Amino acid sequence: MLLHAIKFKALKVSNLQSANLGTLFGVYLPTVQHILGVTMFIRLFWIVGIAGVWHTMELLFLCFLTTFCTCISLSAVATNGEIKSGGAYYMLSRNLGAEFGTAIGLLFYCGNTFAASMYLVGGVEILLVCFCLFANQSEKL
Repeated sequence: MLLHAIKFKALKVSNLQSANLGTLFGVYLPTVQHILGVTMFIRLFWIVGIAGVWHTMELLFLCFLTTFCTCISLSAVATNGEIKSGGAYYMLSRNLGAEFGTAIGLLFYCGNTFAASMYLVGGVEILLVCFCLFANQSEKL
């Protein structure tokens, strides 16, 4: 009976442990991946052509610096309390209060909505480039 209780306790403790991704893999890289979506890769050559290489590098550095500051702030808020589960909104509303959490939640919703629309526009642009290329070649024949 004691052995069964020890196994149950070990199983319970292992289920309570959350993923320990840290600042880099848990916060920074997903945020950078979210920022550098399909639209950034489609428009990067256009930006380099219009602004030049150095201004494009400055723009990317500014984006990474902003992302880094945001991630450091979010990491400080995340390690401030003992929130076991939930997403970004749940964590912010519990640590910063309901009013501030609601304001950030609305901004989070708007940001994700605009990001989804930009991903759709980027995907459609890629499809148009692929299919219009074949349509133009068939018209030339």
